[in-house]
Amino acid sequence: INQPVESGYKYSISEVQVPSTLDPMSAASTDAILLMLERLPQGVVKMIPTDPALVETSTNLYDISIKGTEVNIRASNRSSNIQSLQELNAMQESIAKLFNCSIETDNQYPAWQPNPSSTLLEVAEKVYADMYGSEKFETTVIHAGLECGWIKQKYGDRMECISIGPTIQNPHTENERLEVMNDTVQTVGEFYQVVSNIIGDLYQS
Repeated sequence: INQPVESGYKYSISEVQVPSTLDPMSAASTDAILLMLERLPQGVVKMIPTDPALVETSTNLYDISIKGTEVNIRASNRSSNIQSLQELNAMQESIAKLFNCSIETDNQYPAWQPNPSSTLLEVAEKVYADMYGSEKFETTVIHAGLECGWIKQKYGDRMECISIGPTIQNPHTENERLEVMNDTVQTVGEFYQVVSNIIGDLYQS
């Protein structure tokens, strides 16, 4: 296999011995599973209409397990738009039904719509600008499952959310690290100061 690999990542392929007691699926079942996998959406499904450079909806097929005659295929769906998320779920369900398979949906990251007019965001941008200068930071929408989605799902418009934090290196890998400090900056200490200033400005306003 000769495929480009993201810098810093490695993978290997090795032959394993299959137990003689394991009955393989029939050729028809194997073909059906492969055809369904080929038709299931994978990766980016939709961009944000108002900002085509940003991902709105995606799905990640992350696990396939076989137990006896039962095959389980798992995918992680994400979207900042609840309607798009529901449409993706319906698409997957329709494809599964074509192959006489059932589908279950649970523990999805709630959709969290960006709010560029958020008061909390405005205060945070002012704090960052005062501390670092307006050219030293950038606010953006990221495509990820975040705790803010669960908070917004519970409290709705009664609470505003933004996601900020110190630098995380190599996220979602065995080398994931929190950058406590670098050569010039106590990053966690500065983040604490940022949060303190945001709270202070909100309290004063």
